Amino acid sequence: MRELDNPSMRDRVLAVAALLVALLLVWFGLVWPYLALLQSSQEQLTQSQQQRELFTRYSAEIGQPDKDAAQTGMLRDLLLLPGSSVANSQAGLQQLVDDLAGGSGVSLLSFEPLSTEAADDGFARIGGRIRATADLAGLQQFLHGLESHRPALLLDRLYIRARAPQGQESKGLDIQLDIFGFQDPGGAAAS
Repeated sequence: MRELDNPSMRDRVLAVAALLVALLLVWFGLVWPYLALLQSSQEQLTQSQQQRELFTRYSAEIGQPDKDAAQTGMLRDLLLLPGSSVANSQAGLQQLVDDLAGGSGVSLLSFEPLSTEAADDGFARIGGRIRATADLAGLQQFLHGLESHRPALLLDRLYIRARAPQGQESKGLDIQLDIFGFQDPGGAAAS
């Protein structure tokens, strides 16, 4: 009982060290990842808001009668998917993905339409989930084609996995990717 009332200096140092280790584990195990997640979420939110402001500004320019209608039409073609309806835009997006996949040597396994979301400013976000297989060169060409395509497309949740188990020679890559574009249902882009 006397040992508990008067701990030695070694016991005190060990107790403080154990407390510091516990605090470090809590910080790096719980607090740090949570703060990183919050920062990442804030960055994504900021990017989405900036993109929405850009599309709103372009939409306002498109909606106003101006003397430069050709330039406004070009802006619309650069930003919005063609189609007179959401279904037409969805089909056009699927056809575009199929064409780019075929041209780059990517084997398209499936294209799953994602639910269409309407934003406050009236644009519809058209999307699809792509599942495919390819070699590395084909994947690079396919991704470059999607990112440089006009109208602008957004790529999200890219997942790439080797087809062969680790340590064996790979027979290609499994790919999953979400892709999005925008359509103006009120004043549909020219088809």
